[in-house]
Amino acid sequence: MNWNNPDMHPRGWNCDKVYYTQDEDPDKYEVCDLCGNDQVKYVFVLSHPDYPETIKVDAPCVERLMDNYVDPIIREKELLNRHRRRLNWLAMPWRLSDQGNDYMNIGGYNIVIFEDKHKKGKWSYHVTGGANRKLYDTKDHAKLAVFDMFWQLTHSNQE
Repeated sequence: MNWNNPDMHPRGWNCDKVYYTQDEDPDKYEVCDLCGNDQVKYVFVLSHPDYPETIKVDAPCVERLMDNYVDPIIREKELLNRHRRRLNWLAMPWRLSDQGNDYMNIGGYNIVIFEDKHKKGKWSYHVTGGANRKLYDTKDHAKLAVFDMFWQLTHSNQE
């Protein structure tokens, strides 16, 4: 799909999702389905009632396609805020428990990062109310996973 495609609807698109490509890989970019920009970090996933597929576009293209561009811009700013906080998460003041585990009390939650008892070198986390069953290769991967879960938990009413 591109701007010259006769099936291209110039207005009436809805923003279904916005995501940041570099959460896991700082060198990852995507390509805008319309203009071909191959350096897209913030991807807007759009749908149209008269078009059968979603498209992934950059900010300039979403501005041209949407009647309400304010919401996507707000979502992009929220995503940038989340990304910055995620980058700073590892540098937060983690404390050391009596059992030798990193932990943090934040937002009324107790978060603990621990090495699996049965699989040495694998890490998981516990947040007030229950443990995570997934294992991670490093302590930092477990910390980033708990950040993602914690963000979802504390921001679910905003997204």
